[in-house]
Amino acid sequence: MCSYNAVNGKPSCANDWLLKTVAREAWGFDGYITSDCGAVSDVYNQHHFAKTPEETVKAVLAAGTDVDCTTFIGQHAQSALDQKLISVDDIDARLRMLFRVRMRLSHFDPPGPLQRILPSAVCSPYARALAADGVTQSAT
Repeated sequence: MCSYNAVNGKPSCANDWLLKTVAREAWGFDGYITSDCGAVSDVYNQHHFAKTPEETVKAVLAAGTDVDCTTFIGQHAQSALDQKLISVDDIDARLRMLFRVRMRLSHFDPPGPLQRILPSAVCSPYARALAADGVTQSAT
């Protein structure tokens, strides 16, 4: 997850060194990179890293942010496409990462284990006890 902070003066969601060189290449991360909620808009609104929202979309997609937790990219991607700051290939590259992870999680055919969890299991006494046990184990 890229966050609100900057690393070496570059907002983490627009930091290709952090997302590509460190996370993907050095650490071998093979999942999708999502933003902390609001972190992509912070690249523009708080860090003032790019001059326009569209340039922000270009920067975060080029850096390797695959998912915007909120709506910033969705609100400005079409305009960035129209201005030729990004291409359909840029969007497709991000979608490939997302769908690769979803396929590994068996979100498609056939239904995977996550789809077999009944809604009634959420917040059940067993689930609460399991969550509490996980917290206890992580603290010791």
